[in-house]
Amino acid sequence: MSRLFRFGFFGLLACGSSAATTLAVTLGGESDTITRAPAVSSFVVQAVDRQGQAESLADGGWKSGSTIDLADLSQTAVASIQLTASESSGSAVVWGAVPFATLGAFNGLTIPLFIQRKGDTARMPGSSEDAAAPLLAASPRAIYVANDDRPLTAYDMLLLDAIGGTCPAAPAKSFALVVSPKPNTDGNSVMAWRISDDDASVMGLSLQCTVGYEKFVNLDGGQSGSIAWGDFAGGQTVMGDDGSAYIVGPSRASSASGTIFKIAPDPDASTLVNALITSIALTPRKGAATAWAPNRGVFIYGGSAASSSVGEVVSASGAVTEISTTLDGGVDTREGLAAIAFDSNKMLLAGDDQQPTLIDLSCPGCATQNWGVATGVKLVSPALFALGNGAFLLIGDDTSGATHLFRLSDSASPEKPLKIARHGARAIKFETGQVVIIGGGNATPESYVD
Repeated sequence: MSRLFRFGFFGLLACGSSAATTLAVTLGGESDTITRAPAVSSFVVQAVDRQGQAESLADGGWKSGSTIDLADLSQTAVASIQLTASESSGSAVVWGAVPFATLGAFNGLTIPLFIQRKGDTARMPGSSEDAAAPLLAASPRAIYVANDDRPLTAYDMLLLDAIGGTCPAAPAKSFALVVSPKPNTDGNSVMAWRISDDDASVMGLSLQCTVGYEKFVNLDGGQSGSIAWGDFAGGQTVMGDDGSAYIVGPSRASSASGTIFKIAPDPDASTLVNALITSIALTPRKGAATAWAPNRGVFIYGGSAASSSVGEVVSASGAVTEISTTLDGGVDTREGLAAIAFDSNKMLLAGDDQQPTLIDLSCPGCATQNWGVATGVKLVSPALFALGNGAFLLIGDDTSGATHLFRLSDSASPEKPLKIARHGARAIKFETGQVVIIGGGNATPESYVD
């Protein structure tokens, strides 16, 4: 691990505590993070809660090897420790964060903090999966990686390295993590679902796959009706705002599907499966764009379909509302686009070599709108991520399989070169805000922050 300096977190965790928590800053694979022009001249360390409230813990001039006394915080507080560094004019140029956790869990430990240049990619410490087209899902602590017939692996976002694998291999065309509001009888609250054409494998996670494993060959007809795993396997996973996972069959590229499989957290947390499963029937589509539409539900748009409707929105209760927006030339049947919420009403579509498209769900019958600038590169398996400032990150593979990363805004769409050339890499946004790129032929993960 590459260490730049340490902060002594004296009294950080609880008033009167004699134990110290040390924050060890690491640059990963980028040696010029601090010195690259414009160079860092000052920093601030904050404890940030999940509502975005921040409390300053330390600030001052940049001094390698500094040890700083920090303000007392409650040992039971849940927060992310974050460092922001600025150049001489005051503009932030470097950022890093520790995952959200109960601060008392850090008592007496040395915690690594990876920092990187804003607006750029950076090689992270440690290693992860190097396979092409990995299936990714994130818990509050780690990013889990599933591949067909391979053991489940993970990258620990706290300790910044691969988690030792104890998970059995299982086939997977779709992958989801479901976090229950309380632990089940086995003491676990995170359940990993790997779904294939023939069955689903469910594993309880306590960072590693240490307990509980079940394989389900048949769906419970009483809960799910007469459907099979192959009716939706290969669909993208969309996470609802209540922690439910939706495997969206109409989004898969292999064949048309009219099934969404919903895995909802079990409030009673009384079984190993630790979830409530239901299915939702729709008009079959292939290659539809999908994402969560805030306060509405699962957004499904385009793709080839035997339907005059351009798409649907499926609420958390299973109610289906057709999207009646219009497109010049008729129904939009483009396949393989990425989707994401643009704001509380609009959805953004991108991923082909055309100008991105906005769909206004609050305006039935309104025409689609163009937005931003075309990348000029048609992508395979694209994904979109909101950067929180009116900009978005688009990642996908070109027709040769090479992975590309673009920053989309209303005025530009520059490519952000990866530090490592990859083929078939995939990305996921972690809770603290960075987009992490994994796989594609190299075991070193990369991160992007804006």
